[in-house]
Amino acid sequence: MEWLKSASILDRCNNMTEPVAPLSIRERSNSFRMYCRDTGLLLALMDYDDARRILFRETSANLGPVMENAVASELVKRGYALRYYMKPNSTLELDFVISMEGSVTAIEVKSDKSKNAKSLRTAMSGYKGLKGIKLSESNVFIDENGILCLPLFAPCFFPCPRSELPPMAEAGDLDLRPASRRRSEERASFPRHKTWIFTFGEPPRRVKYENRRFSSEESQWPTRPLKTYQE
Repeated sequence: MEWLKSASILDRCNNMTEPVAPLSIRERSNSFRMYCRDTGLLLALMDYDDARRILFRETSANLGPVMENAVASELVKRGYALRYYMKPNSTLELDFVISMEGSVTAIEVKSDKSKNAKSLRTAMSGYKGLKGIKLSESNVFIDENGILCLPLFAPCFFPCPRSELPPMAEAGDLDLRPASRRRSEERASFPRHKTWIFTFGEPPRRVKYENRRFSSEESQWPTRPLKTYQE
């Protein structure tokens, strides 16, 4: 499984203890889902009849898993970590929980024009500050419960998450010298003569080298053999 994940074939989506920040410490590593990075690969793994019904959008087709997989794939491509929330001993389930522009946002995927988003409404009323997005075959609007309704292709336009920057270096650690001066001082700090002795080959041979000019910009590998002898 780890090999498939590192090869960008599968993406792991971890369950959470609760949909509150910080999200990274709320993950449950022993409870997770797997999504195909390529939704076409998911269809190829299905039975022929099921894949055909989905491709032709027949009424008997179950489009939910396919649409959910497509949304997961796009979230990963945008740079989001995949997480979901399923409340124990309850029917409350949030398809995805992400951090968007500093706010914890729950996403529910609907494959049709269904207006029902019970889990999303319950979670938003139970967790203060939680925002909700419902993806379905609909236009852009905000319903009476404050849920942002978007079309299924909307994740393609989600803002990329902010990358975590390393801590700022102390002022004393910054090298403010010009690049030309820094290179010249580094070059002057190296010795004018440097001798190399190392062992290689079969049978082993010790080869002595010497560099007449040695600097940080030049290769540190020996340049001129002076003496070779067999032990």
